[in-house]
Amino acid sequence: MEGLCKDEKENISKFIELSLSLLQHGFDEMEMQKRLEFVKLLGATAEFWVEKTYGRMLILEHRVSELEKIVKKR
Repeated sequence: MEGLCKDEKENISKFIELSLSLLQHGFDEMEMQKRLEFVKLLGATAEFWVEKTYGRMLILEHRVSELEKIVKKR
């Protein structure tokens, strides 16, 4: 979890806590507030990982382009 800000770490920790509660008790047995928080954190966590993955793909695409330029020069 390196490179994460304090809020992101707290969100992930809370998401894991709520996920474990979900597994133990089930979604129907959770309090409404916890359900809403879980769904919100699920969206935020998914958005975070999609953005992180997309960023990595852009970096890889740039590296491949640079390598193609080097190979063409040879």
